[in-house]
Amino acid sequence: MNKSLRENFEQSLIEITLKHRNIRVITLSKKLNPRLEKIKDQTVYLGNAYRATIGICAGQFITGLSPIIYSPDTNIIPHAFSEIQELICRPKLNIKIIGPANLEDQKVAHQLENLRIVSPSILSDHNQVQQILTKDLGPTYIRLNTNQ
Repeated sequence: MNKSLRENFEQSLIEITLKHRNIRVITLSKKLNPRLEKIKDQTVYLGNAYRATIGICAGQFITGLSPIIYSPDTNIIPHAFSEIQELICRPKLNIKIIGPANLEDQKVAHQLENLRIVSPSILSDHNQVQQILTKDLGPTYIRLNTNQ
């Protein structure tokens, strides 16, 4: 049985998070994702607190942590556009945002300055995911196609 793109991505996210103890995965899910159980000490569940999430992540970055906003089912960008622009994109903070790939997010994300947008096609390659999450600097939006 083939793993879905999302499962492959989550497996890469888990492996990378375990290697890099300064990574914090901030998820906008209200319930525990069983696949993220291995990194529960580095994961925070915030439900639908979109705007607060951005401020929390900016604060984490300033204190030396590497926050990754993981919202595979809800597109955070339209819900917290100005916060993302002012707190992440303008100061070019190295914060990664992972959300579902759809037409709405594509239109809105392109309006954010200094935001690199990564398409879902490369996310099945673990080395590419590791490069994006740990070595590429600056704000990045990873569009995760949840249908694959």
